[in-house]
Amino acid sequence: MSYDRYVAICKPLHYVTIMNNRVLITVCAVLTFIMTLVCIILSYMYIIKTILQFPSAQQRKKAFSSCSSHMIVISITYGSCIFIYVKPSSKESVAINKGMAVLTASIAPMLNPFIYTLRNKQVKQAVNDSIKIITLFFKK
Repeated sequence: MSYDRYVAICKPLHYVTIMNNRVLITVCAVLTFIMTLVCIILSYMYIIKTILQFPSAQQRKKAFSSCSSHMIVISITYGSCIFIYVKPSSKESVAINKGMAVLTASIAPMLNPFIYTLRNKQVKQAVNDSIKIITLFFKK
């Protein structure tokens, strides 16, 4: 809103050109994106600082394990958002935006249970067994 007032007062003849819907929407999206990203980065800096002060290596490993699954989900979400807003070209952007929207809306939520259950020892063992069976099947 302050940018809107700045343009209205300092550049009144360019106001209509500068302040179109796309500029108001882009600025809001970028500010929201940056503010949430900064909050996440700051919180993880404090989390990592606290984890590194744990006396036991086992405690640190467990804490980092629980944080890693959350970071994978955040990376998928923010990565697709960055990719959508940094458009490569106008011809390819529609197809790419559709793909990124599918990734954000469908694939990431479907991966959440899988990502969070990988911390479970039984699930890890089942995944390892499945991989061994598949590799043996393809070797034959």
